[in-house]
Amino acid sequence: MDTYQAVMLAEHVERERQERARLDAKRWYLNTQPAADPTLRESLAGSLIALARWLSPQHTALSAQGQ
Repeated sequence: MDTYQAVMLAEHVERERQERARLDAKRWYLNTQPAADPTLRESLAGSLIALARWLSPQHTALSAQGQ
C-alpha cells in the first residue's frame, strides 16, 4: 500500500506542476507584446515554401518551355 500511495502522490504533484506551468505560460503569452520582426520559425517556413515552389514540377516545366 505504501508504494501505491507514493505513486498517487507523485502523480498528483506532477499534475499540479503541469497546471502551474500551463498557467504561467498563458499569463506570459497574454502579457507579452508580439515581435515586429518575423520569428525564426516564420522565416524558415517562408524559405522552405519558396524552395518547394522552386522545386515544383510546374516551375521546372515553365523553365523548360522558356529555353
